[in-house]
Amino acid sequence: MYKISFGCLSVAVALGGVSRTPAPAFGPGGVIATMRHITAALDAGDAKALRQSFDLTRETHTWVEESGAEGHMGRAGEDGALTAVGADGEPFEVAALTALPARLLQVTGADSARKVSSKMVAVRADCASAECSFAVADVERTYDAGSEAEHVVRVRVTALMRYDNDAHGFRVFHWHESVRPK
Repeated sequence: MYKISFGCLSVAVALGGVSRTPAPAFGPGGVIATMRHITAALDAGDAKALRQSFDLTRETHTWVEESGAEGHMGRAGEDGALTAVGADGEPFEVAALTALPARLLQVTGADSARKVSSKMVAVRADCASAECSFAVADVERTYDAGSEAEHVVRVRVTALMRYDNDAHGFRVFHWHESVRPK
């Protein structure tokens, strides 16, 4: 899509055969886009897309807070377990971030015949720095297994992320889900 301007008149023109990669999303909008990407990948049962949303390579994460203090976190799972919520509404723990994407697909049933449809009903995000940004999202996951009755599991997801220049987007280095009351 190209924008052509003639004085005060602007026209957007799409040229066939031209594909442009969108610019990387910075700031809170980029953090929210990452949460939407994770939700869509989970719904689609797309293990590759889900894994690409998590920072599975760095051993430690360090950032400088606004006060000038330095924050530090070891690889998620080493300093404490990661928590998520399954299709049954029960929380579970994962000891290592590298295992989280596959385990999320397994316990939500996204890798089976069960259909998952997620909706972010509220999200708060901030991007204090490229090394430590966060999102808190209220998500409703609707499960439909055909013969079973459809049910909804409401969760609150808290994710810590860093901006990855090579991936042109944010990647999660800490994940926590809890059951959200109705």
